[in-house]
Amino acid sequence: MRFLHNDRAPRLGPAADLDGSMPLPLQGDLLEVSGDEGWALHPGASNVPVAHLSTTPTADAGPLERAEELMRLGRRLDALHVLRTMLADDPDDQLCRLRLAACLEANGDRREAMDELDRIVARDPDHQGARIARATLHIADSRPEMAEADLRVVLTRHPDHPEARLRMGIAALRRGRGSEAVGHLRRAVELMPDRGEVHFHLGEALVRAEQHAEALQAFHRASVLSPLEARIWQQMGRLLDRLGRTEDAMAMYRKAREVSLP
Repeated sequence: MRFLHNDRAPRLGPAADLDGSMPLPLQGDLLEVSGDEGWALHPGASNVPVAHLSTTPTADAGPLERAEELMRLGRRLDALHVLRTMLADDPDDQLCRLRLAACLEANGDRREAMDELDRIVARDPDHQGARIARATLHIADSRPEMAEADLRVVLTRHPDHPEARLRMGIAALRRGRGSEAVGHLRRAVELMPDRGEVHFHLGEALVRAEQHAEALQAFHRASVLSPLEARIWQQMGRLLDRLGRTEDAMAMYRKAREVSLP
């Protein structure tokens, strides 16, 4: 799921302020999520639509830059070839290996991506990037306890590492520890106030902690920062439904459906 940004974000308001089609059906509990965390962190990912980019990498770019540009262009197999060629020439290039893991994960090869991350950590146990990337995959594969083990290593040395704090909050949330998750995610919001993803997960944690008014504020802020992310609107709808605000909830479901349309 690609993370998109738009400054022209609609504000949370009366149902009449939002038009759309039929509301989305309710499915499961407010905090039900899929195995895919969305918002996966792929180094080299771009918010620029592929149609707006040239299909040819810059001629004078180095191999790593060329691989990242190929990733942005959606040419993952070409990017994999470049990265594997680089590693064949220099197996100790851990940055290249980290990019290869990200490329493999984006291509759906999670097991291979995890193998590459394991190799980095085996060689350098304090490698922050590999630890956080591995934790992100563990969370996506419903292994939050393993994610926490990696994140503790990072946070022991760097207590205010933004990504580690965010992922630790998500891991705690997935393990049902809402209050702990709120603490981690509040700090992540302080460190990364302009990322919709962080506000969204804080909203999830606040719902779990039964702090509904603050949860609604967090979801609203997420919707302002990332208005094209459908599940923000859907979660706001579910929360408003829970609070008995049916008309406002229906408006949020319509908005979720609207932004999901191609």
